[in-house]
Amino acid sequence: MTIATGTPVWADLQSTDRDKARAFYADLFGWEWTVTGEAFNHYANASLGDRLIAGEMGAAAGAPEMAMWSLYLKTEDIDVATAHVEAAGGQVLMKPMTVGNLGAMGFYVDPTGAAFGLWQPASHGGFEISSAHGRPCWFEVYSRDAKTTREFYSALGGGLEISKLDTMDYWMCHADGRPRFGIMPMNEEWEGQSPHWMVYFSVDDTDAAVETIKALGGSVHHGPFDTPPGRMAVAADPQGAVFTVIKPTDG
Repeated sequence: MTIATGTPVWADLQSTDRDKARAFYADLFGWEWTVTGEAFNHYANASLGDRLIAGEMGAAAGAPEMAMWSLYLKTEDIDVATAHVEAAGGQVLMKPMTVGNLGAMGFYVDPTGAAFGLWQPASHGGFEISSAHGRPCWFEVYSRDAKTTREFYSALGGGLEISKLDTMDYWMCHADGRPRFGIMPMNEEWEGQSPHWMVYFSVDDTDAAVETIKALGGSVHHGPFDTPPGRMAVAADPQGAVFTVIKPTDG
């Protein structure tokens, strides 16, 4: 599936113990890690076979020492996209920069407070989205102002089609007729949590994945529980980075 403009193209982990973080995800998802050299600050890439899956890094200079997953949206022109973020009331946390011959990146906060990155691909085209075990398969942004969120990401993506589900207060963002990510309004059940993006990873067995997460020193915040898209659980790795695992419903 082609990664459309304005939709998720890459995810990476900021960890507080890099060796332990990579070992955790290798054991949980079967990822193989390749650590780059000094030129790229020893950034690590995870793969399944010959497919790139995600990245891992330590905190950048001056950034808070915390573990977290970050999501990047594809852009064809990062300077134009950055101007859109600013004009729409978002913030630029990290100005666009070129990353060797791989592409260009920047990091931002949307108008409702959810942090995200932009990636303009060159030789690094991003991850392959599929339902295989350990691969990123879905993405959501949690918002306290869903209308503003819808308008912001629709315009950023050049006019993504956004529609509400009939069964719940949830919005699906489509490109080329395919669902690419969701928008979840935050209600009183989200008290104390800030708007944020969530990365889902596909697993063959959600209950088995939950037990593995616990055995490896991670924690489970919610679940497992069944939903129409599949059986899922919200979890955190041993350093506290939150993610979701799901066994997608067939089809």
